[in-house]
Amino acid sequence: EPPHPTLEIDIIPTWADNGAAPTPAGLLEVDADPDGAETGDEKPRKKRRRWLRVLVTILIAAMLIVGFAIFAAWARGGYFIAFDDDGEAIIYSGRSGGVLWFDPTAETEGGPTADELTDEAVIEIEGEPRFDTVTEAAEFLRGSAATTSTTATTTTSTGTTTTSAPPPAQPTSSGP
Repeated sequence: EPPHPTLEIDIIPTWADNGAAPTPAGLLEVDADPDGAETGDEKPRKKRRRWLRVLVTILIAAMLIVGFAIFAAWARGGYFIAFDDDGEAIIYSGRSGGVLWFDPTAETEGGPTADELTDEAVIEIEGEPRFDTVTEAAEFLRGSAATTSTTATTTTSTGTTTTSAPPPAQPTSSGP
């Protein structure tokens, strides 16, 4: 006989005799197949999840591509005027100084030098003014170059004669 008396408890529920287990409200469903085999309801659910993941991945990739395209357009957009290494005023497209790997691109070659421009135009160009179109930038540059006065000096044996260049001809419009 054991040193202590043992108590035997019957752990089989009383409802097990009739085979109908009660179903209390709020209990979660239990997987009927503990081996992990898919039932008919799980296959469409997994397919939907897979398609959802593919769709989310495509949407994220599309957003990244669109974002990159917008950034590239911003970095390459607009025009500015600056002096190049030779001291000529050049029209560039892009952002002054560049953005990441997007460097400005020269749109013109051989512009006026600082000596050919007024002091005000030189100061303004050193500030690298920005323009929306290359036409606006070219008009600015032409206007800055046209404001300088051109003076020619001729030396003869009897003396020096200074002449000024005539002003540019103004376009005429024919009236009705």
